[in-house]
Amino acid sequence: MVIKLKLETGRVWSRILRLLDVEGDMTIETNDVVATVRGTAFDLEVAQGQPTTLWVSDSVVQASAKRAAGNPLFVAEGSMAKFTSGKRATSTEPITASGKASDWFKNNQERDEKFIEQARRQLREKIGLDRVPSTGWLRDAIRASERLRAPNARYLVRRIAQIRRVIEEGKSGLAFQEFSRLETEWRSRMSDGADPSELRVARQALIASERLYEDVAPDHPAYRIKQSLEDWRVTIAVGPAEKLFARLLAIDARLDEARYFLMKGNAPSSIISVELADKALENINREYQQSLKELDAARAEKLKFKLDALAARSKALRAETIAKESDLIGTDNLESLDPPDAITVSSTSATATIPVIETPTATPPVPPPQDEALVPVSLRIEPSQSNLGFNQSIVYRAIVVYKNGLTKDITKSVRFTASPTGYGALNGNTFRAMELRGNITINAVYSEGGTEVNSQAFISIVDNP
Repeated sequence: MVIKLKLETGRVWSRILRLLDVEGDMTIETNDVVATVRGTAFDLEVAQGQPTTLWVSDSVVQASAKRAAGNPLFVAEGSMAKFTSGKRATSTEPITASGKASDWFKNNQERDEKFIEQARRQLREKIGLDRVPSTGWLRDAIRASERLRAPNARYLVRRIAQIRRVIEEGKSGLAFQEFSRLETEWRSRMSDGADPSELRVARQALIASERLYEDVAPDHPAYRIKQSLEDWRVTIAVGPAEKLFARLLAIDARLDEARYFLMKGNAPSSIISVELADKALENINREYQQSLKELDAARAEKLKFKLDALAARSKALRAETIAKESDLIGTDNLESLDPPDAITVSSTSATATIPVIETPTATPPVPPPQDEALVPVSLRIEPSQSNLGFNQSIVYRAIVVYKNGLTKDITKSVRFTASPTGYGALNGNTFRAMELRGNITINAVYSEGGTEVNSQAFISIVDNP
């Protein structure tokens, strides 16, 4: 899809679901600036005698001055930029509170939400999802009939959509078995020597299916399927440009999740999603440099701009999340920083993980003279041994044991660290795995009345926890 618009005068709000192809392009041009979509929603205004103003509501937009040389400016969500007489803007500023509170801004954001939901509903209607039961002999009969026909994108999308429906009906085990069968069936078709028409079918189906799963957050039971669809799309991509672009879309999804957590007030989980995105960006940037000889100039430029746009979006989300987290801590609203429910797991030992994101804490007051019976003698971390899968998290609890045998939960007073770094993200007492395999040691230290106690817990990151 290629869309080019020209704005002579006035104000236009643009919302696009997402460009899902490396060849896709959408630009809006004024006399001063060319705004290229690298994300989804933005607002552009041209008024006589006034600078061209760009506001970005969601994701990121690449803006270039028409008559000025230099690198483009990437304007991330929540920011704005002004372009005067074709001059190149070099900085952005936050959208003002009054701008966000205006009827224009609020009404268009509400319409965006309705537009996105309407697009999903139309897709579900197009594939006839509601006409096929999720289980039973009728579903099996319909499926047998469809297998007799040539590979069909509508059929594949419907099966993927049904899997989400079954999960939401509380039958996750059944849904994961069905997805495994579907994936095995289509991966065998996509093996070496696959019919190009079948590759096109699978690619079209995955693009549509990703739209059905875009709103699935890490705390949703269908999240595992969403990640598998992302991996599947990389697998069937043709050539280095398409593979890199498919992986960049997965990073965009992680940043969408960071924004989702931020809107819910869950700053720790938002930071973890940003960490995942940043680590993936580092890896893809290296692969991009190694693939330059195989890429034509036009595709190489588009991929570079997409990489830069995602880096700008990640930086903006990180700054907003840290600011929000600091605000919460400043008001002593520490409960708001509690992470989502942990995945409780089984055993194995270890050594290894993560960038530590530490929350600023005030200097503790000097403790009063301590009762000898209340001297801490040991620290216990629960759970002490765990297995995690990629992107799964675990929340630790710390119990101090005093000399008189009493115990106390002092989790919020313990300093947690992890070693080695690079395997995941540790935020307070929550660890989220960011690699497929590895061994990590979680260290905990607690000090009271001049006495320090410590303990360790161990994590193994495994493919199939």
